[in-house]
Amino acid sequence: MDKIANHLLYGTNSDYFSAKLRSFLDYQSIDFDEVVPSPQDIDSVIKARTGHDDWPVLVTSNNNVYYQSVGTIDLFEQEFLDQVLIASVIPTSTVSCFVAKLIELYCDSFMYLPALYMRWGYEESIVNAYSRLKRTYQSTKQAHFQANKERQKLTLFGLNNHNGPFFEYHAEQMVQMLNDHFEHHAYVLGNRLSIADLALMGPLYAHFYQDIRPRELLLGNAPHLLAWIERMNADDLSEQGEKRGEWSSLRTLPETLYPLIQLISDDALLFWKENLRAWHAWADNDRVKTEPIPSFVSTHRFIWSAVSVEQPTSVSQVWQVQKLVEVYQQANEEDRESIENMAESLGFSDLLLMEIDRPVGYKNYHFYHTDAV
Repeated sequence: MDKIANHLLYGTNSDYFSAKLRSFLDYQSIDFDEVVPSPQDIDSVIKARTGHDDWPVLVTSNNNVYYQSVGTIDLFEQEFLDQVLIASVIPTSTVSCFVAKLIELYCDSFMYLPALYMRWGYEESIVNAYSRLKRTYQSTKQAHFQANKERQKLTLFGLNNHNGPFFEYHAEQMVQMLNDHFEHHAYVLGNRLSIADLALMGPLYAHFYQDIRPRELLLGNAPHLLAWIERMNADDLSEQGEKRGEWSSLRTLPETLYPLIQLISDDALLFWKENLRAWHAWADNDRVKTEPIPSFVSTHRFIWSAVSVEQPTSVSQVWQVQKLVEVYQQANEEDRESIENMAESLGFSDLLLMEIDRPVGYKNYHFYHTDAV
């Protein structure tokens, strides 16, 4: 199979979303050079091409640009699936697709919070993370700048010593549940890698595997999860794709996934509901139809696990919830009933009932009100 050559991936080894996109490229046996973004790269490539100053950013051999990993893999597959990709990572079964996209939403939004807190919320973790940044950038000045930028996200996402331990406890539960699952299954959906596995690489490899505090948790209590991380990073990941098995269907959906889905329902669902409520409040007052829509449009506060949480209102999260609900809404009657039964038993029925009164679209690396796309 011919490879797509001369791709440039701007990102870093310990960056949350770079891990997801990097694993996708490795799985597809796509040749790429990974570039640690310099200040010049940020100005002349990343900001110049996308209007943003963060990463990952993938510049393809034909000079197309893909920003971040949310939605990028879907778009990349649409362009290349019939040409050189080994196999899709989006399950063809509607029910399996829904579960995979649910876990992707969970990783891209909620799991970012405990990962962020455990990296920058403890002194020993800060020292470890800063040392790694100096090795990555080979520049004390740039490492210091990036560390300060990342630490400021604790304030942006309302993470503190009061609510941080609750996020950490959630992460500990997730680690144990996934360890139990990977004791019996090679991947999230059985014997074939999916978008859910790629999304999990953000928290589990970029942060938990490398950050000193959660790494102790993995080494002490999660040998099967560690084996999965190493399998996802193996040189023969693309060969695993070529020898791919099958995704689980509803009838064969691993029961070892049920506790994780229940945990997502118990903890993450409230964040999505409150974010959507705040988005509607902002959008209803956006009489001039701001274009493009900023990544965060307001802040909102609510009580979770008996602690106060203040979150930025994320437009990306609205868009991902919207796309996930569409999978359910566009399903045939049998699949809709299957998803509804699963939702009722595992606690996420409210997700299926979410109405996006002010839907958003995504175009040219920015979000827009749908009627403007």
